[in-house]
Amino acid sequence: MKTLFATFLMAACAGCAGVAGQNGTRPDGAAAPTRKSAGCARDTSASATDTLYGRWRVRIDGQPEATAELGPHPEYAGVRGRLARPAGMAQLAGDIDDEGTLALDESEDGRTISATWTLAVQPDSCGKEFKGTWQHAGDEAQRPVVMTRISPAP
Repeated sequence: MKTLFATFLMAACAGCAGVAGQNGTRPDGAAAPTRKSAGCARDTSASATDTLYGRWRVRIDGQPEATAELGPHPEYAGVRGRLARPAGMAQLAGDIDDEGTLALDESEDGRTISATWTLAVQPDSCGKEFKGTWQHAGDEAQRPVVMTRISPAP
């Protein structure tokens, strides 16, 4: 159902990329941190969608490095953005839950989901790093993925 909803949103927002948060646990089954980490300048609880706004370096095992730009979604409490790869652009849509699990749907054509991402905010990263799994929709191959903040949104 969630995948169908994300597909609908991508189709409705063709030409845009998006990301939004969903509720759940970290990919490894452990609860992610939900309170301010020592040394963080502000509350970076995993449920704060605005902590996702900005530019991110994306490393998917076995693929060239990419860059994601994420911002607020205009239609619901989430984020939307683009993934820039050497081979071209893709759209992202998803959400982050109260435990810090970030779920993203990736679409290369703006209509169908080409991959799904499940990431967890890393403890003591002050919301600047997410790690998890990228899963290709065509062959269901899974690869480790890391998203590291390059810069916050202006």
